[in-house]
Amino acid sequence: MIPASQRDVRCFFDDAPEKQSHRIHNIPVKGWIDEIPEKLRTMKINLIIVSIPSLDEKWRQEILQMLAGWIARSF
Repeated sequence: MIPASQRDVRCFFDDAPEKQSHRIHNIPVKGWIDEIPEKLRTMKINLIIVSIPSLDEKWRQEILQMLAGWIARSF
């Protein structure tokens, strides 16, 4: 894992409608979860962290499958 001091959080993706086009700790919410692959094509990203504690296993697997080919970590 990259040390926190060397991480540069670029954006969040969230399916909550009220978070779209907003910022979390001054970091933009770029879109919906299913838009991640499309948006990442234009960004220089080398680590994706999936952190959704309430996520059920089926949806977690779908997200990880959608991110296949990208460097991904799941917590």
